[in-house]
Amino acid sequence: MSVPPQGPPNGPPPQPGQQPYGPQQPHQGFGFAPGYPPQGFPPGQPQTGYPQPQHPQGFAPGYPPAPTPDERQTAMWCHLGLALFGLLVPLIFFLTNPSSPFVRENVRNALNFGLTCFGANLIITIVSIPLMFVLVGMFTIFLVFVVVIAALVLGIMAAMAANRGEVYRYPMAIELVK
Repeated sequence: MSVPPQGPPNGPPPQPGQQPYGPQQPHQGFGFAPGYPPQGFPPGQPQTGYPQPQHPQGFAPGYPPAPTPDERQTAMWCHLGLALFGLLVPLIFFLTNPSSPFVRENVRNALNFGLTCFGANLIITIVSIPLMFVLVGMFTIFLVFVVVIAALVLGIMAAMAANRGEVYRYPMAIELVK
């Protein structure tokens, strides 16, 4: 009996630079390619390069810490309260004196914008009442609705920004509360 020649069971032998047939080496993770040395630093070895600064507060100096989810949610509810219920909600938040700088800044911005909208509506109403006698005031009273719609839209935009962890600055808000 003749014995068949020994070789790869699935075909001809591999050419130079070609992977052999049959079972491959198991994947060794990211950065490890067969036939190449592993990338990165071996475990237990000191890393070279620029050292990463360690800050005791957990954030870089000069920058405030990132707001927590509770702080973001509190600021979001303050802005939504302004958009849906008016000046009362930011005033309640302001009087509770929040301890977080992020929440305090958002409450202050919402309160300033609420006071600005209240003042604008008051002035429009006071000016419109005498003008109603000459039928021009009928058209100026619609400006109150424009201010209310703008407050609703900007309040929702501010709530979305606060939920992302950003401090929203209302356009045309007069800074009455510092």
